[in-house]
Amino acid sequence: MLVIIQNNSPYEAGYEALRKLHWKTKKEGIFIKPNIGATSKFVNTDPEIVRGIIHYCKKELGITNIAVGEGAVETEYESTPYNFHYQGWDKLAEEENVELIDLNKSERFNVNWKYGKIALPTVLQDKAHINAAKMKTHMQTLVSLCAKNQKGLLNSETRKAFHRLGLHEPIAELAKVLKPDLCLVDGIVGIEGNGPGELGIPKEVGIVVAGDNMVEVDKTCCKIMGINPEEVKHLNPFDTQTDDALIPKVYPFKRPDKGFRMLNVYMRPENACTACMSSVGKMNKLARRSWKTRWLFFQNGILHRLDIVIGNPPTVPENHGKLIFYGNCTREIAKNFPQYPFIKGCPPISKEALEELANFVEKDPTFS
Repeated sequence: MLVIIQNNSPYEAGYEALRKLHWKTKKEGIFIKPNIGATSKFVNTDPEIVRGIIHYCKKELGITNIAVGEGAVETEYESTPYNFHYQGWDKLAEEENVELIDLNKSERFNVNWKYGKIALPTVLQDKAHINAAKMKTHMQTLVSLCAKNQKGLLNSETRKAFHRLGLHEPIAELAKVLKPDLCLVDGIVGIEGNGPGELGIPKEVGIVVAGDNMVEVDKTCCKIMGINPEEVKHLNPFDTQTDDALIPKVYPFKRPDKGFRMLNVYMRPENACTACMSSVGKMNKLARRSWKTRWLFFQNGILHRLDIVIGNPPTVPENHGKLIFYGNCTREIAKNFPQYPFIKGCPPISKEALEELANFVEKDPTFS
């Protein structure tokens, strides 16, 4: 069963979605997995939607054993606790007397899947699982909805491994072994363009989609976004059908680019993880504080083209400028271009990466 809620406040939409579904569970506890993976408020699930879900579970089902959890990207300046505090989830948890779990530090149990064993949070063993995602475009997976949101249940190393495995297939394989009891997508304000983070553009849609079949929910969201679900590779293995008569209106989302460009600096995400992309962003901000690195990015990034290579691409871009190989995943391809700097780390610490780059320029002034 699937419902679409329109033109409600976030709180009302969360509550009303479950009420219209007549949602129930035989389990005595609830675990809610929102999308809180980024350090920007507007690209994550609205906490008030989750408050509505919590109130429904308490008032309609009499369930008070409720937990909310996320495993966010971890860099030198990002973490799950930081996101919880920055976005007000710790306040919500205190007000509603629910447990707040950092899934990066949670206990885990193993289940079999295509690639051997995968470690899942033990909180899933005794609680009903509610997946509360955000309606977003994504530069690597075209969309980020409930199936993609499940990636935040995994530990940091497994999330990174998903990118090395090609991202699309492991997301689909995870969806085969882990099926939430309820899925909900916050489309009140979605993200279009170069999502899923701050490069994306907020888009007011005013919709919440909810149902008990994750693939049906995701495919319905795709159609609302004006995207053919068949274009979303991690949904292709599933032949679940959608009821198009339920869709009130299509809100065409601007599609993401395959790479992005700032002035004359180019970067393609390809198989890179969010941690490396975040680290590059931090390095770019730090670069403005030193005359050496300011000159470097002025010469290569404004006057001339500069390509920052991240992830594990099979080739470097055609017509590339000077190259910076950023992160351990680029180690092998960097060997083919010894004249350019390779910055180690998984992800690199941005301050140290900038120092390495400055040292490289000192040793080889021709780079700048």
